[in-house]
Amino acid sequence: MASTETTLESCALCGASDFDMLYKRTNNHSNIVTCRNCQVTFSNPQIEMNYADHKKYVANYLKNENGRRKTAQWRLDQIKKFKSEGKIFEVGCSGGLFLDEARKSGFEPSGAELNKDAVTYGRDHLGLTVHEEIDLKNINFQKKCDIVALFNVLEHVPKPTEFINTIKDHVLADHGIIVIEVPNIFTVHSKLFGTKGQHLSIAHLFYFSEKSLEDYLESMGLTILDKQWGKRIYPIGLSFEIVLRRHKFLKNIVSGVLKAFGLFDKDTSLNTKDFLFYIVGRKTAA
Repeated sequence: MASTETTLESCALCGASDFDMLYKRTNNHSNIVTCRNCQVTFSNPQIEMNYADHKKYVANYLKNENGRRKTAQWRLDQIKKFKSEGKIFEVGCSGGLFLDEARKSGFEPSGAELNKDAVTYGRDHLGLTVHEEIDLKNINFQKKCDIVALFNVLEHVPKPTEFINTIKDHVLADHGIIVIEVPNIFTVHSKLFGTKGQHLSIAHLFYFSEKSLEDYLESMGLTILDKQWGKRIYPIGLSFEIVLRRHKFLKNIVSGVLKAFGLFDKDTSLNTKDFLFYIVGRKTAA
């Protein structure tokens, strides 16, 4: 995939120019720094990937279709605490499995996706409305959406403030909610793995802790309605392969043991604080 590289002289969120180095650049990720002012952690330089032509994108996505659908159902259960029907729009919807599950639950789904093969899969195989569009302002929303879903999207966005403002102004209904999930690199095991942590990636531009994400959402005029750790429902073997993908020797040992005991393909519900899961709405006047 082609990419472009940009060095930031100031924090994209608060404008401050004093950073502390968290991790130096490796083959897995760029330099990762933390803003001394707002405490948001980000890649610098930032490397924007071209996802449109990634040929293995859909194939990798569908390897765990069953687990992704079960994860989608868990996410929908959280959404239904606040919205049980209405228009749901997913930014970065990939092949559309979450939207397909949302449709089964009675929602009116649509989404946006950059990868061309994923757009085709969502449209042709699942019959979904999927926009191949990077700029949400270019999508004609005849009726604004009750739910906007951002699952592992915000960390990829080069201008998060502009992005969230576009959602608030152009996409989200007045009493709508935004569902945000981002990876968490501030867990104990992430710190132990260091530069080989599973969430450190060239493709990730921003990294949020609980505090920095909550401060950021507050600054964007949003109020937190619900917060918890994101859940993944995957086969046990695949879960370990993802977590240990940069530790080949250990990954092979664990995979061998799981296969020997017949556990490799057994589904498990993972909740290891690896993902921050928030549901937010517009802040209302007191």
